[in-house]
Amino acid sequence: MRRDSQAVEAMAEALNLAASDDVALPLVRPNYQLAMALRRHLDLVGTHREFVERALATIATDPEEEVRTLLPLTERERAVLFYLPTMASNAEIASALCVSENTIKQHLKSIYRKLSVGSRREAVRVARAAGLLYDVGVSG
Repeated sequence: MRRDSQAVEAMAEALNLAASDDVALPLVRPNYQLAMALRRHLDLVGTHREFVERALATIATDPEEEVRTLLPLTERERAVLFYLPTMASNAEIASALCVSENTIKQHLKSIYRKLSVGSRREAVRVARAAGLLYDVGVSG
């Protein structure tokens, strides 16, 4: 379920707190997705414009630029990543790699964190941009 209005409200509150102390955004890993959320805030809410624009100036706004700072994936994470563009389920990936489905879920969680993404589709996009995945023709 999408929670767009809650996300907008949460961003506004975070900006209120940060701007009231005039501190830089307290971000461990600012990324392209955050830049998109900040731009959306400007479009929908529009508060703290100067503060948000300063923050945006410090964030990579190009996903291709962002991939240069990705955390390295382990060999097993790269093996799981290879399956992400396929229609294989977590159970099918687990079977192919001879591990449990829970292990696959843990690897996915780690991959998503390291790539700063929230879904399989985003992981594939970022991994391709980083040169970690290549389009391979599949014959049927």
